[in-house]
Amino acid sequence: MRGVIILLMFICLSPRIAAAHPHIYADYNVDISADPVGIRALKFHFVFDDMYTTIITSELHVAGMPQLDQKNTMVKKDNAIDFLSGQHFYLFMTAEGKRIPQQEIRITSANKTADGGYDFNIMLPTAARQIVFSVYDPTYYISISQVKDAAVKVPNNIHCDTKTKDITPTVWGMLQAQEVSCDMKPPAVP
Repeated sequence: MRGVIILLMFICLSPRIAAAHPHIYADYNVDISADPVGIRALKFHFVFDDMYTTIITSELHVAGMPQLDQKNTMVKKDNAIDFLSGQHFYLFMTAEGKRIPQQEIRITSANKTADGGYDFNIMLPTAARQIVFSVYDPTYYISISQVKDAAVKVPNNIHCDTKTKDITPTVWGMLQAQEVSCDMKPPAVP
């Protein structure tokens, strides 16, 4: 009996690895902008779960003063915007085969939309003829997924492919992310 009690105590008190699980859920789609020189910008539309949306909205009100203008444009950049952009939206990107450091990902505007989501316009440091990007949280605190239909919108001179890739998170387990690869189509020959 004594051995059983010691075994149970050992099992109960021994450290265990906790499985990662998300606390926030986000769906996104992206609209890619380009000109004849190359891809210039990505416009992400994120829709978060109801709980996180409530948190963001509450951070946009300080002492009862809304931080949105009449067009629902976020005007206070040191609250929710800084929090979200501080994570660089978990955007991992290469342009012309070179990794773009997350610090160089520049958010030019952020707007709340009628569906309760948020649009974030992100400028590339320079125009690129080819980009590859994934959006995921390596800690799996946020589960980020592309919307099922029309996840990537592109102009006629851009071609994109999407594939699923396995990511080893910084915590226990494995997660999958969508990797989007886009490049300029060659100009049409007359």
